Amino acid sequence: MLWAIFLVLIALWVVAWAGLHIVGWYIHLLLAAAFVALVIRLLKGRKPVP
Repeated sequence: MLWAIFLVLIALWVVAWAGLHIVGWYIHLLLAAAFVALVIRLLKGRKPVP
């Protein structure tokens, strides 16, 4: 689920970068939030199955 959200935010960021400069700052904030969530997810890792 997190990966899907991350990919959607990346796509939105690319669209904003390409031409929607008015809302570009908002997309960059969402991208930063997705990146932070991804780093937290990678640092936590998966719990081992008993």
